[in-house]
Amino acid sequence: MTRKVVIAANWKMNKSAPEVSAFFDRFLPDFEPVDGAEIWIAPVSIHLAEAVRRCSGAPVVVAAQNAHGEPRGAFTGELAASQVAETGARGVILGHSERRSFFGETDAGVSSRLAGVLGAGLSAIVCAGESLDVREKGETLPLIERQLEGSLAGSRSEDSGRIRIAYEPVWAIGTGRQAEIPQIDEVHGFIRAWLRERFGYNPGSAVPILYGGSVRPEGAPELLEREDVDGLLVGGASLDPVGFSQLVRAGGQRFRRRSASPGPSGS
Repeated sequence: MTRKVVIAANWKMNKSAPEVSAFFDRFLPDFEPVDGAEIWIAPVSIHLAEAVRRCSGAPVVVAAQNAHGEPRGAFTGELAASQVAETGARGVILGHSERRSFFGETDAGVSSRLAGVLGAGLSAIVCAGESLDVREKGETLPLIERQLEGSLAGSRSEDSGRIRIAYEPVWAIGTGRQAEIPQIDEVHGFIRAWLRERFGYNPGSAVPILYGGSVRPEGAPELLEREDVDGLLVGGASLDPVGFSQLVRAGGQRFRRRSASPGPSGS
């Protein structure tokens, strides 16, 4: 078994309608699909349908940046997972550090949203990560464990094929800082062990774990060589179609190497 490599663009609250069109005008002609390399693009919700239309025929997962757990109701400002699915989008990012920090989302809330996403037939990237204060106190792994246990509380082994995990060192997002390789290895290895215990060895071994912390194209190859780094969740660098194309190519190259030489990193 060779795990897929996932390169995900989180555009956050960026890009106007003309800018979305300009991105795809530049990105799609250079896009080279690779079996086993999964590409996600998450625009703001009002551009989901247009992104789906522009990506028609291309193996790109258009995703929402959040979704509510309930299919309908009096939840002003929210978007149901079923409504995301109606646009043609196929994925949702959940539990992003900015949602947790700025909007008070809890692990229990992420679990509820994940249930709605899976119930709507969509896939999810579930985020977990620590602040600088938690890192400096040496409490990173206990926090990651609590976030995973709470956020995936209702998920089952059979759901694991539609779940991806993203590790976000919050202190590295938007700061230009990046976690050191030993720190990344430690957290990703911990998450891999947790997934195997939670879902069973084989299903837990197949779940991609992404790194997301001020990712830049020039640093992607080194990150993707790590045993349990199966992809990247990219913010600012994904807004540039040329830079994002470089990241996509790096992901494809990594998957080809894994397929050619399956070993610990692909099993």
